[in-house]
Amino acid sequence: MIAAALLAATLATTAFAGTTSVNQKAVRHLNTEFKNASNITWKTGDTYEKATLVWNNQNLEVFYNNNGEFLGVGKNVTVDALPLSAQRTIQEKYKDYTISSVAEFNSAEGEINYYASAMKNNKATILKINVGGDVSVYEKNAE
Repeated sequence: MIAAALLAATLATTAFAGTTSVNQKAVRHLNTEFKNASNITWKTGDTYEKATLVWNNQNLEVFYNNNGEFLGVGKNVTVDALPLSAQRTIQEKYKDYTISSVAEFNSAEGEINYYASAMKNNKATILKINVGGDVSVYEKNAE
């Protein structure tokens, strides 16, 4: 859940603390699980670390807690990647909103969810969509 909140925060803003010393456990995990990754950059927040990289021609964000434990991996996707029922729900319930970004998040526990940033009047509402197509508000008025 923490990693999902981090990904949602990434959708709403790109503000992160500067890069500091990265936990070596996280670095080892990244090098093992994402062999042949390129363009790796690390950012450190108060409670997490994030590696941005290219792997298998995909731009990914890999999240770790400050102890170097893997939390999950996310990537930007299009609205078309969402389950069809979720696409219909968004078109009906959020027709006055503009979807500015959508991310797929795969948690360390194997759960897959999508997060969409729905903009209206310069305010972002982060929607959480599960693989079954259920849409809920994850965060309202995100900055």
